[in-house]
Amino acid sequence: MYLSDIIEAKNILKGRFNIIHAGTGFGKTYWCSKNAAKTLGIKNSEIIFVTSRTLIVDQQNSMNNDFLKIKSDFDTKYFRQWGENQLNDIDNKKIPIMTYNRFFSIIKNSYNSNGKIFKNIKCIILDECHAMLVDNFIKEMSAINIFVKDNINNFLFIGLTATPEPFEDEDNLEANGFNINYPIEEKLVKNKANELMMVYDNSLSYMITNCFKNGKTIIMCKTISDCRMLQDRIPHSKVLCSKENKGYDKETMDIIRNCIIEYKKLPEDCHVLITTNTSREGIGFIEESNIQNVVLYGCSDIISVMQFMGRLRYNFDRLVICEKNWIPNFKKNIKGFKAKSTNDCKKLFVSNSDSWFASIMHVLNIANIGDIKFPKIPYHIISFTEYINKKWLAPPSQAGFNKAYIIYKKEDRSEILKIACTYRLLGLPKSKMSFNKVIKYMRAGLGYTVDDIKYKTFRGKYVRDHNEDIRNQEINRINNI
Repeated sequence: MYLSDIIEAKNILKGRFNIIHAGTGFGKTYWCSKNAAKTLGIKNSEIIFVTSRTLIVDQQNSMNNDFLKIKSDFDTKYFRQWGENQLNDIDNKKIPIMTYNRFFSIIKNSYNSNGKIFKNIKCIILDECHAMLVDNFIKEMSAINIFVKDNINNFLFIGLTATPEPFEDEDNLEANGFNINYPIEEKLVKNKANELMMVYDNSLSYMITNCFKNGKTIIMCKTISDCRMLQDRIPHSKVLCSKENKGYDKETMDIIRNCIIEYKKLPEDCHVLITTNTSREGIGFIEESNIQNVVLYGCSDIISVMQFMGRLRYNFDRLVICEKNWIPNFKKNIKGFKAKSTNDCKKLFVSNSDSWFASIMHVLNIANIGDIKFPKIPYHIISFTEYINKKWLAPPSQAGFNKAYIIYKKEDRSEILKIACTYRLLGLPKSKMSFNKVIKYMRAGLGYTVDDIKYKTFRGKYVRDHNEDIRNQEINRINNI
């Protein structure tokens, strides 16, 4: 079942803000580009498609010939002369697509120059419309909200989102006056997480490297500084942020960005992608991308969770919520939808508060709050494995072996033994510890695959993999002591 199969023109009302509540995989964008004009009885050239990220604009413009990317150098002129055939480079058969920032720019410039705005436009589609109420970093959103309310009878407004809850928040003054209509009453959801895991910051890098054995991992952070911090802690990980972010590194990030846009996958050598909320909406990963772990680091509000996990077009292994603070500092009497939702999630770490869980149950393949996993990893194991993973664990895509990862120098063996003694890895006095005992425990207790390497003039150890089952047995043993 797809949106094109069930939506009817009679349920889309002028004078109302029509919100289509549907998750990923239901063909919202396909309907907009291929069937919206036909459904509404208008032309493609009489529709505007507005979305929240430049990455979405670039992906849709690359994949879909029905969209036309709007450029800033002719924004205002473009819409005043729309349909008058005065611009040779305009294809009147296409739907103009732009970000909310560009949409605001057109509104502002047209008003300032006394131009009649959107002269021949009949329908304005606002993709990821929840951004209008929750994306405070886009400064122009308040002006766009006012424009929609003031022109509710002049255009047919359609909003697309998997998370319309902010429009129903009574405490949000911005939400007043939209006069909401739902053309489709039921929630449309396809992809689900098979497992929900709640972890603290100090366990995250260990869980990703040692526990999430199947598939790739995507992580969303609030800031680029959080991304860089996690990248330093998680071996062989890569970072992606918005092109507008000062931290955007063209040399490394263009490769990732282009691969997502063109193939809906991560590059082959990217096993862990750490991103800002530039990836929260719009883009999609196909099942062949083999992303099985979706992690939210310090951003646990329902909007962020639902939108980010919605980047996958299929069911996946686990959704992971990571709390940055060891003891959650939740507060009472919080206002604002995102803040209240974040607060409710924090309560789950210290109690069985179920309001947050109840709001995302429909995207989980678990039925009870008791099915949530709260892994407890001993500190000495976390610390030792982080050291091994960062310095000695070979990349998953490593072909053969790389000399840089082989433990064959005496000083390297001594360093590993020293770290194991520092964290009392085996619980033995220093005099009873040896390098071979540490390697034996890494194999039998922590599940690492450690190969014996004989190469020309040296012999060494090569750490190339780990076994989750062995590791879990050891964790359970320790926790039961």
